[in-house]
Amino acid sequence: MECTVAARLACSGELLTVVDMNMDETVASLRNAIAETARESCSMWLLASGRLLLDGELLRDTLTRPEDGRFAVDIVRCEPQPALAAPPAAPTNVRLFPRCALTGEALGEVQLWPLDTLSALREAVRRRLPEEDEGPVQLLLGEHCLAGPISLASAGLRDGMVLEVLRCEARALFTASADHTVRLWDAELGTHLGTLPQGEWATSLEFHVDTSRLAVGLFDCSVKIWSYDGGFSCERTLNGHRGPVMSVAFSGDGQRLASGSFDHTAKLWSLEDGRCLRRFDGHSDGLTGVTFGDEGLLSASVDSSCKLWRFDAQSAAWSAEHPDEVNSVKFTKKECRVVTSCGDHHVRLWDGKTGTLLQLLSGFPSTVSAAVFSPNGCLVCATGADGQARLWDLTGELLWTTPRQHQDVSTSVAFSADGQCVATTSSDGTARLWNIESQRCELVLTGGERRAARRARRARKTEGGSHVAGTRSAGTGQNRVAFSRVSRYDRFSLLSSPGRDWLV
Repeated sequence: MECTVAARLACSGELLTVVDMNMDETVASLRNAIAETARESCSMWLLASGRLLLDGELLRDTLTRPEDGRFAVDIVRCEPQPALAAPPAAPTNVRLFPRCALTGEALGEVQLWPLDTLSALREAVRRRLPEEDEGPVQLLLGEHCLAGPISLASAGLRDGMVLEVLRCEARALFTASADHTVRLWDAELGTHLGTLPQGEWATSLEFHVDTSRLAVGLFDCSVKIWSYDGGFSCERTLNGHRGPVMSVAFSGDGQRLASGSFDHTAKLWSLEDGRCLRRFDGHSDGLTGVTFGDEGLLSASVDSSCKLWRFDAQSAAWSAEHPDEVNSVKFTKKECRVVTSCGDHHVRLWDGKTGTLLQLLSGFPSTVSAAVFSPNGCLVCATGADGQARLWDLTGELLWTTPRQHQDVSTSVAFSADGQCVATTSSDGTARLWNIESQRCELVLTGGERRAARRARRARKTEGGSHVAGTRSAGTGQNRVAFSRVSRYDRFSLLSSPGRDWLV
C-alpha cells in the first residue's frame, strides 16, 4: 500500500520534504529517501509520536494517525562523528641486551617496563656481573653515557637494543677546606685516604685525570700544582695574583691552567715551566669563576658579568650581563653551552659562541653558589645559600631537589665522571655524595674520620649504601669539591706509602 510521508524538523516544525513510500518498506528506506530528496548530508534520527524509529521496523508498524492524508515523521539532525585515531598499543616490556664493552661478552637479557628508571636497569645489569667486581656500573648506548633520574623511554631505549657495560674504577673525591687542607676520599666507602696540607685557606681546586695533576687556588694569592706518582707531591707554586684565587681550571690537554682572582684578573699559565702566558683584564670586580670553552676562556665576576676571551684577541668577544653578581661559570661541548649561577636566585644557560641567553632556570629562594653540567651535557646541577642542590634538564624542567641536610650555605657542586652522582660541599664542614638516580644521600664526609652506618661489604653490593662520617672540627667549612679517579691499587699504595708527610 502506497503512502505519503511528510518530514519536518523536530526543533521548529518546519516542513523539510514530502516523499512517497510503500507501507511495507523499512524505516531505513524512509530515511534514505528523505536524505536524498532533501539533500541532507548529515545523519538523521526519525521520530513518530515522540518515539524513536528503528531502522529495521516496517512503516506499517510505526506510522499511525495520518494527518490530511499524510503520515508525519519528525527529523533530528545528527552531526557526523569525528574520525578518531586508533588507541595506542598497550606498552609492553622492553627487552635489552647488555654486554661487556671490553670483551663483548653477552650478559643475558633484561626485561623492564618502559617507565622503569635507569636506576632499575643499572641494578638489573649489576646482578649479572661477578660479585667480586667493585666500582660503579656505567651504561653506554652508542656514544652516550646513560645517567639521570629518567625512565627507559625518556633515555631513548627501545625493545631489542644492545647496551655496552663498563665496571668503572672506584670514585675518589677531593675536598678543599678553610682549615688549610685538601682531603682525598674514597667516595664509594667514605674512607679518608689522605690530606694535602696547603698552609693557607684552600679556596678552589681542579683535578685533571689524564695528567694526574691537582691545582689548588689559595687565599694567599697563589696556586699550587700537585702531581701524582704513587703519592702526591707539590710540583710547583704559581705566583702573580694580588688577590685570593677563587677559581682554577685545566685546559683539555692538561698543559695549561687558568686562574681567576679577586684582583679582577684571570691568568693563563703554562704548566710545563710555570710561566704566565697571558693576563686577562676587563672585569671591574673580583673573579669568581674561570673555565675553558671551545671559543676561548670564560670568566665570571662579582661585577655581574660573564665574559668570553679569545686567545687571539685583547678584548672580550662577548659579555653576558646579569642582574646580580655571577658566582660560577661552566662550559659543555654539547651544543656549545655555558651555565652561570647568579645572586638573583637563578641559573642561566647561554650560547657559548654568541653569548645569547637560552634558558632561565628557577627554583632557588636565595643566592645560587655554583652550577655545573653533567659529563654528557644533558643535565645541570646547582647548589645555593639554602643548603640544597637542584637538578634540571636542558628544557628547564626541574627534576629533583635534595632534602635540606646541609646545615649552612652549600658552596660548590661537582658531577662524578659516570654522571650518576653529585657531590656538594657546605660551610657546615661537610661534603655529601648524592645519587641522582636513587635520589638519596649516600655518604656524608667530615674531617678525617668515618663512622659507617652499614658494613662496607653490604655497601658495595648496593653501590654505596648509606654512610655517615665522623664528627667535624669546628670552623673548618668545606669550600670546593672535585671528583678524581683512583684504582684499588692506587688506594692501597696511598695508605701504605712511607715518608709521606701529607698522609694522615
